[in-house]
Amino acid sequence: MQEKLINRFELKFLVSREKLGHLLALYRHENLLSYHVTSIYFDTKERKFYNQVLNGDTHKEKFRLRFYNDDPKQTYWEHKIKANKSVIKIRQPIGQCPMDLSDLVLPVGTSNYDSLKPQVVICYKRFVLKDNAQERITLDENIKYRSCVGNTNHATFGGFISERVLEVKTKEKISFQTYKCLERLGLEKTNFSKYQTCLT
Repeated sequence: MQEKLINRFELKFLVSREKLGHLLALYRHENLLSYHVTSIYFDTKERKFYNQVLNGDTHKEKFRLRFYNDDPKQTYWEHKIKANKSVIKIRQPIGQCPMDLSDLVLPVGTSNYDSLKPQVVICYKRFVLKDNAQERITLDENIKYRSCVGNTNHATFGGFISERVLEVKTKEKISFQTYKCLERLGLEKTNFSKYQTCLT
């Protein structure tokens, strides 16, 4: 079973320590949810998808395993395609994430990328600032990463990214309320990529 999200638009912003408190204050009326995200990114031997980001290509793809709250029993295989700001995301549950990633059998639909290999594990805490039918706003912080060594053991995280990433996902244009919040904070759009940053 696949879940396909079509024509979603995504915008990213970096939030400094100084602006973090102001951002959270703007959403203090919301019931803030939070959870941990673990993603294992895959790429070709030539790092095709890494280079798409590095070169600023308008068409980008990502393949990753993802699970939540440090529980790999329910893991998803995701294929994300971005053209400019429009995003198509195909998600497929695969059950338990294998401890040895060499045992992973790639889902149907990735046969054109049979050389995909795990590259990096990225873990972070995500806060949901707003979530409704039209718009979802999240904040990612405490971003940790490590190179893949054939398992999903979190004890060996060695890298840390200090940036906090605000993401706005919407079916159409951002709401007026969100626009005014971003304007008040003086946040500017960025092409920041966790995957590319962790491999650089």
